[in-house]
Amino acid sequence: MAVNDGVNTYDMAIEHKLRCLKLGLVDRSGVSEAFASLLTGGGVVAEISTFGLSGLPMDDADEVGFLIDVKSDLWDADLARDMQVELIFTTAKAGAHANIDFKVFAKGFAAGDDLSSPLTSPDVSLTLPAQTVAGQYDVATVKYPLGAPDTFTDDEIIGLVVELDDKGDGAADNLILLGARLWYTAEICDPDGHRRQT
Repeated sequence: MAVNDGVNTYDMAIEHKLRCLKLGLVDRSGVSEAFASLLTGGGVVAEISTFGLSGLPMDDADEVGFLIDVKSDLWDADLARDMQVELIFTTAKAGAHANIDFKVFAKGFAAGDDLSSPLTSPDVSLTLPAQTVAGQYDVATVKYPLGAPDTFTDDEIIGLVVELDDKGDGAADNLILLGARLWYTAEICDPDGHRRQT
C-alpha cells in the first residue's frame, strides 16, 4: 500500500499553505552561509551604502549558485506540486531602476548522478518578467513559479542558479541581490499515511 493511499492530498483547506526555505539573506557581517558561489562575474558581497548591511552587486550575466538538500531542507515538501522562487533585491541607482531581467535555472541530482552545472541541461529554466525598483535602496521582490511539478521527487539535491540577464537602465553593480527564497507546498500526510492536523 502506498503512503498516500486513502489520504486526500488535495484538501483545499491545506493545499495552499505554503512554506518557505531561505536560500540566502546576507547577514550584517557580509558573509552569507547560503550564497554557495558566485559562478560568473567579479562581484563580491559588499556593503550597501552606509547602512551596515550587505548584498551582492551584480552586472549582466553574473550568476549566483545555491545548493538545496532535498531530504533535509525540503523534508516536508510535496514535490508533486510546483515550487516558486522569490528574489529579494534593491538598487544603488538614484531614482527608479527599470527593465531588470532575471533568469533562474534548476537541476536535480539523484543518488548516483554525475554533478554538473545547473546551466548545463537544466530541468527548469525560466526568464522572470522585467522588474523595477521604485527608488534607491528600496526593497523589491519578485516571486515566480518554477513550472516543474514532479521534477525533483527522486532527487537528493537541487542546484539552483540565479542570473542577472539584463541590468536594465542601471549601471554595472547598481542591482544588489539581497537573497532568495523557495516556496513550496507542505505534504499533508505523515509516513504512516495518516492525515496531519492543521
